Amino acid sequence: MSVIDINCRTGKCSGNNIATPKTRPIRLRGLATAMTCRKSQGGEDKLRAAAGAFSARQGEDVPARTPESQQKNTAARTFKGRRVFLVVDRPVTREGLSLVLRQASFTIVGQAGSPKETLAHPNLALAEVVIVGLVSGNGDVVSLIKALFSRLFRSVVCSLHEDSTTIRAAFEAGARGYVTANDEPQHLVEAIHAVVAGCEYVSPRAGAGLAKQMAGLEELLPEEGLSKQQMQIYQQLGKGDDANEISSRLKISPHTVESYCSRMIYKLNLPDMKALRRHAISSVHSPFQYA
Repeated sequence: MSVIDINCRTGKCSGNNIATPKTRPIRLRGLATAMTCRKSQGGEDKLRAAAGAFSARQGEDVPARTPESQQKNTAARTFKGRRVFLVVDRPVTREGLSLVLRQASFTIVGQAGSPKETLAHPNLALAEVVIVGLVSGNGDVVSLIKALFSRLFRSVVCSLHEDSTTIRAAFEAGARGYVTANDEPQHLVEAIHAVVAGCEYVSPRAGAGLAKQMAGLEELLPEEGLSKQQMQIYQQLGKGDDANEISSRLKISPHTVESYCSRMIYKLNLPDMKALRRHAISSVHSPFQYA
């Protein structure tokens, strides 16, 4: 079997010209891609045309799928090492993570302190991995992870929370890795490399939390016993909405809202509606909410 060698910068082909149809591997120099095509009469011209199209991209590693990724691939050539974007709301924590990442030869292309600032940041498109470390509850972490996932960004969560509920919520939202604040710094480095390689990563302490839940050793939160509709109402109560506002938002009657609240009071073993509202408000302070 002979090989057709295409230089993506010049568009030139080399290799033996065989008239009979054969399957011949094509090497695209300048691209991390191996392709196989069926060579036939006039196939050499088609290959040159394809190579010419690739040459316009000047040997990018991966063909751009979106305008954002095209911007990322073009600008990324000026950076060395893996490119990381930090989303951390506490300055001391942010500086600590920055030091760990730079010592591990990562390039920090940008930093932000909230979901809104993150999604509007011009350098977000350059990141290979986004580290999400929001801990003070000033934004909905789950919504941010979902937004990053929808834009094809890989994210690794670095959190104080080690319970299985929070870990599952992060992965269900689209996170590719999870490291707790009590893990060793090397585990964050391992998480980034694993996620860039297309794998998922759970740190030892996060894995221990999941194992406890699977073994039935972890005490589940009372809220996990609520139905989907009850959880929606519970979340709205936590945001300060009254029965009429919840009724309008969820398009159900106020009587139905009151009925669900009565059931939640019973399930959560609370004395009255005021206690239910306080319970719901206190849960909102966690940066992770139920998806």
